[in-house]
Amino acid sequence: MRRGIDRPDSRVALRPFAPGDASELTAYLNRSETSWARYVGPDNPVPLARAAVERLIEEWSDSEAKSMTLALVTAANGEVIGHASAWWGWDAGTPDMAIVVDPRFRGRGFGRDAGTLILRYLFEDTMAWAVHCWIDDWNESGIALATSLGFRQAGRSRCTRRRQGEWVDSLAFDLLRSEFEAD
Repeated sequence: MRRGIDRPDSRVALRPFAPGDASELTAYLNRSETSWARYVGPDNPVPLARAAVERLIEEWSDSEAKSMTLALVTAANGEVIGHASAWWGWDAGTPDMAIVVDPRFRGRGFGRDAGTLILRYLFEDTMAWAVHCWIDDWNESGIALATSLGFRQAGRSRCTRRRQGEWVDSLAFDLLRSEFEAD
């Protein structure tokens, strides 16, 4: 089982998902404001069934995987309010990351707090020299979060998916270890 990520001065913590989290995870992934297909794959039906979420939790708990997905919880009461992921793919030095916050908790700085935790982990506890993230071009709040964490836009991949019948581009962002350490 993966360990959690927390700091005494943070309003949030990241911890491994537990089977009991399936109800909360199912609820926020199925909210219309959450583009869950972007994060859990296009093969899942809409709405996402609880059994599919339970399988996700099992996959995310696999300690052999080249990724980690942790529950984003409030430090005050441990309520699941989202999740954060990092995956290493072909190079452990350049992981990708993503943060998903339940729409009911957006706009309160929880995403930024989670981003700070996961970036500290990646730059302080792993060999990462750069962290990347991909954000759809329509996602203004995601772009604002990435830039507030120090990410810079590094590129664009055109027509990567369809949203409401229209093609959208995905923007590539990166943050170098040297930039993270300079802040």
